[in-house]
Amino acid sequence: MLELLRLQRIWRWIVANFKYLVLFFLLILGLHQYVWRLQLPDRSPSIICSFGTGRLGNQMSSFASLYAFSRLHGYKNLVTKNQSELLEFYFVSSIKRELHILEEDYRDYYFNLFGFSLSRLSWVSPWESINSVADNFNYSIISSDYYVTGKAINGGDYPNEVRFFVKVLPDVRNIFHLQKRFRKSAEEKLQLAKSSFGAKNPVFVSVHIRRGDYGEHLDHLYHLPLLDGSYFNKAMSFFNSRFESVIFVVVSDDLSWARQNIQNKNTFFLGNDKVLEKDIHNPLKAGEDIGEDLALLASCNHTIMSYGTFGMWGSLLAGGQVVAPSSFLHTKEGKEVKAAGLIKPGGWHVIDLPGPAATHSGTLRGSAPGAAIFAAAILFMLVN
Repeated sequence: MLELLRLQRIWRWIVANFKYLVLFFLLILGLHQYVWRLQLPDRSPSIICSFGTGRLGNQMSSFASLYAFSRLHGYKNLVTKNQSELLEFYFVSSIKRELHILEEDYRDYYFNLFGFSLSRLSWVSPWESINSVADNFNYSIISSDYYVTGKAINGGDYPNEVRFFVKVLPDVRNIFHLQKRFRKSAEEKLQLAKSSFGAKNPVFVSVHIRRGDYGEHLDHLYHLPLLDGSYFNKAMSFFNSRFESVIFVVVSDDLSWARQNIQNKNTFFLGNDKVLEKDIHNPLKAGEDIGEDLALLASCNHTIMSYGTFGMWGSLLAGGQVVAPSSFLHTKEGKEVKAAGLIKPGGWHVIDLPGPAATHSGTLRGSAPGAAIFAAAILFMLVN
């Protein structure tokens, strides 16, 4: 009984002081937004950074997208220190010239306390969502003069703006020049395959088979299954019909499945049997096996795709013709490749497969309240 009376007194106090509690909350919110948070100088180039912790393929897409925004529209593209360390692990030292590290270049906008570093930059996310897939944004507004100066822009966790970075792809390929040890490993493996095959001038076609945890991702977001062996065998027939001597180089996170389902006598399973698994506690962890597998994909003449940004980048670094399943076009990355105009004769060729069971409707993400809304809310509380 006493406990009930105590709760009733607390509730009556909250009701009686509700106006002041809301005012206190708005005051704290205002101090955070307009005192603690710092703005860039109005005339300085806007900066843009992705804070995503995806693995190598995602980081390559993020860097390439923001690099393209910088080249095409004058933004300053940034990476976090952890992202920089990951990219430097895989690519030659010249990439450092292109890696502008947020925590170093804008250290004056950080507050350090007891070993913790807190950003005081006021970040904006002006993007509209394309659909219900998380971090799938429409970046068309990037060309707006309003955002080119004086803003700190959050580029989203997974930018993959192929239609933008394809315009500067030669430069991006030069930046993504793999470390010598990875290239040497790929060259040695391909040379052994060539010697075993016996042809003087074979055409190397990589076969990237993404499985593992990606099956859950495909089912949850797109209601798509993992690809079966029939797709890969059809794709290999496509290249066998166009070239006299073809060596297929299989790279996969499940080579045991690949060995059981790929039926072609010209096939060599040269990827690593065990690849670095996703570590939720250290998502930006690097691995030698990942670098070796990407080098194999990049060293081939043509590509057979499955899903994901890792295979997409293997294709883009290799150049040549790419074969992809039609189901790929229902994914975020597939739609971005299509929007870039890469699906064309001599470019990316699509093999028809059954489509997804359902599509996702679009939802828009609203922007944060501005100073005018904040002031109006306080005024409303004072007069009521």
